[in-house]
Amino acid sequence: MKKPWAAGHTSLEWHSKTRPSIVEGEAIGRFLRIAEFAQVPAWVVHLSTEDGLKEIRMARERGQKVYVESCPQYLLLDESVYQKSNFESAKYICSPPLRSLQDQYCLWKALIHGEIDILSTDHCSFCWKGQKVLGRSDFTKIPNGMPGIEHRPTVMYTAAVATGRISASVLCRMLAEEPARMFGLYSKKGVLAIESDADIVIYDPKQDRIITTATQYQNCDYTPYEGFCTAGSVRDVFLRGKHAVAAGQVIAHGLGHYIKRELSR
Repeated sequence: MKKPWAAGHTSLEWHSKTRPSIVEGEAIGRFLRIAEFAQVPAWVVHLSTEDGLKEIRMARERGQKVYVESCPQYLLLDESVYQKSNFESAKYICSPPLRSLQDQYCLWKALIHGEIDILSTDHCSFCWKGQKVLGRSDFTKIPNGMPGIEHRPTVMYTAAVATGRISASVLCRMLAEEPARMFGLYSKKGVLAIESDADIVIYDPKQDRIITTATQYQNCDYTPYEGFCTAGSVRDVFLRGKHAVAAGQVIAHGLGHYIKRELSR
């Protein structure tokens, strides 16, 4: 079988066609079997399909320890964006690609029932100008990934907590506690406790906003959530006790520093 581009299929829709859900399911299943043979825990990242979820469920039923991460785009966006005109769909090119509404439905059920441990984002902030447009004549030249780290808490609070799907404490666990545990940073990070870093986010559920490229801080010339109406927004952020965001505005820069990880889990 010829590769798609060898057969002349270079248009944008072939990005997702060359990455079908069955391939994700097969890859996850193979990975989990290898982990089972090696007798080690497994971590599946960027889960996007029902096929992949089925493999994870079977592995857990076999007694395997499997941790699962997914991203907001697989819960909030779907493959219909690849039908946008004027090459706008290139903004949504990522791997895995955005999936069907059925896959999205299954991921929501998994999240609600505690089968997904972490909500993360690849935050591959390739710009539209000068980068995404490189693939106008060949989809393989489009840099894979989307910006998302800035809007992750607000879009997930809006879609998951404000709708009653999960509680605010469950969302905090998925955004902060579980990542800290996975990367060996707990309990220095991921918890409000004595001797832990005072990393605090104050979220105002009544301060609704509209996400726009013009008002975001992340260094990218677009956002896949353009025009998204949020239920509330981040009001203040403290990083190790230092005030970094006040009234939704960044007031301090350069506060981050490298932290050596310990063995996780």
